[in-house]
Amino acid sequence: MRSIYLYYLRHRTAYSLTDAWNELRTRKQFYVFISFVDPRTDSYVSQPFLFYSKSVTIFTDFRHAFLTSYDGLSIKIPSSLKWWSEKGERGKTVKLLYNASFIHEGGIVTKKLTLEVLPYIRIKEE
Repeated sequence: MRSIYLYYLRHRTAYSLTDAWNELRTRKQFYVFISFVDPRTDSYVSQPFLFYSKSVTIFTDFRHAFLTSYDGLSIKIPSSLKWWSEKGERGKTVKLLYNASFIHEGGIVTKKLTLEVLPYIRIKEE
């Protein structure tokens, strides 16, 4: 049976994929460390991003995603815990590529966005 680690402030815990989903739903929020070059400003961004435990259907390679934003720019990461389990085992940063659309000078611009994602889910503790 496949498992996944969820990371807390002072420890990590291994869960089955089903139990991990239940934990994410209970906690409602989590962080993932992401780096990228903002396509609007060419500035380097590197920080933990807050996500909510609600998966949405989108039209990219990973189809189901968790969403957040950075100054109006949508950030999408896979919501498949199987994906997180597989990538987390490797312990390396994972690159995600997709087209990002944003408003620029009154029009909609689409540019390639490459996210460098540290494949670990850090639970937001209260």
